Amino acid sequence: MSQILKKFTTIRVEGTKRFVVKDGLVRANIGWTGLNFNKLFLDVIEEDIEATTLTIHSLVKASHDDSIISELGEHAKIKLAYFFGLLEKQSKGEAGPLLVSKYGNVAYITDVGGTIWTLGACWSTHHGYWHMEAFSTECPIIWSIREQVLSLDCG
Repeated sequence: MSQILKKFTTIRVEGTKRFVVKDGLVRANIGWTGLNFNKLFLDVIEEDIEATTLTIHSLVKASHDDSIISELGEHAKIKLAYFFGLLEKQSKGEAGPLLVSKYGNVAYITDVGGTIWTLGACWSTHHGYWHMEAFSTECPIIWSIREQVLSLDCG
């Protein structure tokens, strides 16, 4: 049994032949991106992405990235296309599996150099769009019990 994560739900996500981040920003209504995201992910194109099932976890204990990644193991990393697909389905702040409160939805995604980054997406009720930033997994951020974490389905 997990010490820090509780399975909230699973969701099937579509695959795609080609996912272009710049196009995904518009479709998902991501109105603000941070400097790290822009530097590392803005020009990313993913190809031949297969459909899969993701698990959305609630944090039951405030935790650092290293603890979360360790617990998720090989299931920790997901594709940008999957994260953006979920954001797109809630692009107007509607209810769904992702949080549309001031708390974040967290995913672990690898940059083109192979480094894993924490991507956080929060809905801004005030602005009516998603905010997204990339954080180093070595950064001493403690994610609160109100955040959610996405991963490949852990079964």
